[in-house]
Amino acid sequence: MTKKWLLAIVSVLVIGVVLFFIIGQPNIPDADLSKTAPDLNELSVPDQVKLVGVGEGSHGSKEYQELKGEVFKKLVEQGKARTFAIEGDFGGALTVNDYIHGGEGNPEDVATAIGFGIYRTQEIKAIIEWMREYNQTAPEGKDLRFMGFDFQRVDESKKHIFNTLEQGAPELVAKYKPTLDIMNDDNRLDVAKDDLNTIKTAAQNVMADMDAQKDAIVAATDEDTFIYTREAAHSIAQYMDALIVPEAEYNATRDPLMRDKVKWLMDREGDKILYINAHNGHIQKVATSGYEPLGKLLANDLGDKYWTIGVDALKTGFNSQTDTGYEQLSVSYESAFTKQIKGKDQNRYYVEFAKVADDPQWKEIISNNQVMTAVNVSLVGWQTHLPPFYAISLVPDEAFDAMVIYKEVVPTTRFE
Repeated sequence: MTKKWLLAIVSVLVIGVVLFFIIGQPNIPDADLSKTAPDLNELSVPDQVKLVGVGEGSHGSKEYQELKGEVFKKLVEQGKARTFAIEGDFGGALTVNDYIHGGEGNPEDVATAIGFGIYRTQEIKAIIEWMREYNQTAPEGKDLRFMGFDFQRVDESKKHIFNTLEQGAPELVAKYKPTLDIMNDDNRLDVAKDDLNTIKTAAQNVMADMDAQKDAIVAATDEDTFIYTREAAHSIAQYMDALIVPEAEYNATRDPLMRDKVKWLMDREGDKILYINAHNGHIQKVATSGYEPLGKLLANDLGDKYWTIGVDALKTGFNSQTDTGYEQLSVSYESAFTKQIKGKDQNRYYVEFAKVADDPQWKEIISNNQVMTAVNVSLVGWQTHLPPFYAISLVPDEAFDAMVIYKEVVPTTRFE
């Protein structure tokens, strides 16, 4: 096949997919916005719920990151949640957790410790500062916790491991440090597969040796430090599992491992709701990318105990990651949801599907296939003109239990 014919075939496929997104949708009804709310005062999580997930249509948008904190504060006010769990490195989140419990440092460095550049923002910093301030006067047992359920970094996990072992089992530092130090956050994607298996075995052995010396480690630190440090070692082993498989299987491996981490965190919540936040693509209860995402796995496990809020915007401004940093881009898409706020003075509305299911117009919107914005970490300029690169198609009430829709969101406020 000549390059000319190949280019023609690719062009036809791209045009076909673009036309599907642009004109292949059903007529969009006008719905009654009075049945929605401009804020989250109407947030009402059902009594049986034990896990609340909040999504974002882009990792790099200011309003979406602010929403993470807003929903959490509302759940805290209602006495329903105390742990904020983010799609971020488990070990890095432990560093944040130390800080909000009075640890040393500054909030920008602490936010950076989460490990993902998308969180080096004033918006995440504000959430961290609020949690630290809250904990200063929180009664015993009512303090807030900051956790991560991802594992794509190693340095902060190693720091917690070595700090804990140095206090309670110092001989284990010398035993495992040379092997665990084969990988760091800078070379993590360049480590040979044989070394990945070696690191995984070492992390698993750390857990086994910690179990054997639990009494000494707990006596030198405390029970929580032991538990979280052991899980930091588990996170390193999980990351090796995700890296060992072929690259095409990475996401299909990562999401089940994140599911395991979320359920581990749930076990520590007692009668409280665990609050998690991540991209829509992870939070949603349906598969749209060829593998079962975190949200679908959790929905399979928990049924109606898992409750989700999706997010979308008529115009999405965001910071897109490049090889050298970040650039500000934007995309626009008029869906059945975003059409409702077009031309309105308000910048957002909140709609719980159970509260509008009896309304014919809303029922048509939430129970039929819709296209929603789904920007990942990176997008280049020309892709912003082609919806297939930044949008997905799904049935809203199969994927979420509620939505927050914005007229416009802008890029996050980054710091270096």
